[in-house]
Amino acid sequence: MIKNLILFSLVSLSFNAHAGDEFKFHQKIFPLISPNQCQIERFTVINKRSEIRDETSNTHFTSMAAVIETTTPDCIRKYAVVQWLKGCVTDQVYRKSTGELSPKYFGTSRESRGKVIAFNHPHWEVDTLDVDPMYQNNEEKGDRLDWYYVAKRPLKLNNDLQTLTSNDLILDNSKNFSFLQYQTKKLPKQIFITDMPTLASTFTQKTYDTMTLTTPSLEFQVCVYETKDIPLTGNPAVPGTAPELGGPLQCYYWDHKFNFNSKTLDFERVSAPGVDSFCK
Repeated sequence: MIKNLILFSLVSLSFNAHAGDEFKFHQKIFPLISPNQCQIERFTVINKRSEIRDETSNTHFTSMAAVIETTTPDCIRKYAVVQWLKGCVTDQVYRKSTGELSPKYFGTSRESRGKVIAFNHPHWEVDTLDVDPMYQNNEEKGDRLDWYYVAKRPLKLNNDLQTLTSNDLILDNSKNFSFLQYQTKKLPKQIFITDMPTLASTFTQKTYDTMTLTTPSLEFQVCVYETKDIPLTGNPAVPGTAPELGGPLQCYYWDHKFNFNSKTLDFERVSAPGVDSFCK
């Protein structure tokens, strides 16, 4: 039965929005297996790229929202997200008077699988804070999906600029959504998770000759699985594994990769495949 999910309708596009923002949209629509079947209906991933500049800093953002929608609310807890990542975040110091750029070092830490580590993942790993590989899982007692978000006004998930801009207002403001655990009377048929990895950023103090910079080189695969196929510890089946063998129903790649240009004193986005060799 699961084999039928291999057939899909797929839409992908990207375009520039106002104020320099850029959205990228991916969506898979799953065929209905049988009439009145309670199943996943579509999986949508929206990325937004933006930047902020002022007198002391340049900051580049990449955000991700992954939305699961089912045919009826009854099976909303049957599906969940696992995100895989590869790459690292490095730090450097640039001296403006001499143009000297210090060697890269790991000055940024993160929590991963219950431990605090340098932000370095040289191989594909599950992106999770704790031992449970489910993204944004509920560590405390209760349902693992309790901390998945529910929009107070459901996302429309169309691939036009006006809709994506409208959705962005919901995704960016916590007043516009709550958690699945609070849906005690009526379950939704749409839930989502979000991510915004460490920013690419420069910072300069006017009284100092140095500029500090943080450079991410990160690749991601965000995947939707059947919840039963996501273990409480360890890893689920890797992307590329067939769904009938416990693999994901769909994955989407996205990245957050930059190089620092010492001539412009700003970052350049990296589109070439692979991550910084320093991560290895």
